[in-house]
Amino acid sequence: MISCTLRGGTKHRQVCLNGSDAVNKYGPTSGAPELEITTPVGTLDYLPRPGVGCDIWETVTFANGAFRYEVVSGSSRPFGEGDAVPSPTYGSIHITRDDGVIADLTCDADSVEWGYCGGFFDAKTALGLCWEGHPTKAWGPCPSE
Repeated sequence: MISCTLRGGTKHRQVCLNGSDAVNKYGPTSGAPELEITTPVGTLDYLPRPGVGCDIWETVTFANGAFRYEVVSGSSRPFGEGDAVPSPTYGSIHITRDDGVIADLTCDADSVEWGYCGGFFDAKTALGLCWEGHPTKAWGPCPSE
């Protein structure tokens, strides 16, 4: 879903799907991750793009005890002449503990690999969950037809 380097290429962040789980890995660029959190997709705190504005973005948040790791990935949409030129992607990690900010990390420029193709959204809907946008902004059971 998202992969990038941080801190001048010395660290690496990867968030991906592994079957019915979302996996968040962080650690040195070369070597085993220092932190790996696995969360079932059904309970994953995932906020899809709201559908308005110039940016296409999504967030996924992993909990580990009192710590929360909010991973943001996105891209700015160009407007006007030359729209065909893809805009750079961006990413960041917002780390909190007991609602206090621990760190805000930004992915290194030009290192973000982000595939906005519905991965987490599709995985949640495959489990029978539907996104209830404004005003609730929550996932819930899909209404029966």
